[in-house]
Amino acid sequence: MAANEFWVRTASLFTDDILATLSEDEWLRVLVGKAKRAHRPYPSLMEAITRAHAANPVLGPEADEQMQAWARRAHRLNVAAFGARRKAADHRKHLYRNVAARLVRECGLIAIKDTDFHKLAKLVDDDGKETELNKHARANRFMASPSELRQAIKMAALREQRELVNVAPAHTTTTCSACGHVHGERPKDLIFVCDSCGKWHDQDENSAAICLKIALESKL
Repeated sequence: MAANEFWVRTASLFTDDILATLSEDEWLRVLVGKAKRAHRPYPSLMEAITRAHAANPVLGPEADEQMQAWARRAHRLNVAAFGARRKAADHRKHLYRNVAARLVRECGLIAIKDTDFHKLAKLVDDDGKETELNKHARANRFMASPSELRQAIKMAALREQRELVNVAPAHTTTTCSACGHVHGERPKDLIFVCDSCGKWHDQDENSAAICLKIALESKL
């Protein structure tokens, strides 16, 4: 049972009369108040409530046993999820190392866009405003870990003594690789259509071509 579903079933048990038996600074009361204010209580908060209730079972032994049973199951699921994430991370690292090794074997010059991925993953900018990246996208970016792939390529290039050029990301997503026209805004679609020459490009392929062009020009 998910934490929010479990809380829906449990919240009604913590009536005002029950909470009145607890002091203002009682940890159980503090946690319950936090859960009631939360839009969607998270698992660690619910586990904390079950631990606090075990120390002071104001809802009675039957309700406490149900809460503890949920906490034990939630703990097992968390351990399993942690193991799955660890296994996925190890697989990702192995995959990235193989991709990086193949790349440096086949390429004499490697251009890498020097993008600040930490900045892209921020949910709030320096002015306190929310960025366009939602929480699901941020989680997916964390799982993909593009910075780890970039670091694997850099290490492989250093090991194999391949030339690598860091390219500043400015205008690499807004410039047409066919005619060089710089657009005012970053394309919102996967297909890059140049307003100047009318050429169609895959957005990532177009950006990669621009990065390679900049890297080659830097060697002249």
